[in-house]
Amino acid sequence: MNTRTLYVPAFDQSEARIVAESIARGETGLLAHHTDRAEVDRICAHLNRNRSGERYQTFAVPVRERFVDDGRIFVAWPFDEVGEAAATFVIFAMIPLVGIASLWERMV
Repeated sequence: MNTRTLYVPAFDQSEARIVAESIARGETGLLAHHTDRAEVDRICAHLNRNRSGERYQTFAVPVRERFVDDGRIFVAWPFDEVGEAAATFVIFAMIPLVGIASLWERMV
């Protein structure tokens, strides 16, 4: 597996993921700024100055190349959102359930 991080100017994480997958598959050209965060930050600032309602942000999207029986596929995965969702689930669901289960065992 080969993993690289692409920096994409976009409105939200889902748009950045679509663009990163398109670049990885070769449908959209890989430009020099897609590998340099400072350059993408500069592009976002320029776009935000010229457009009033739309706010661009820089998203770092890791793209993993996987080899399968039929060839190879590219997977762009937003690690930040998945990690935040998992941490929220553990804190607000699993920890109280473990506490309730341990109290239940002591009472029974």
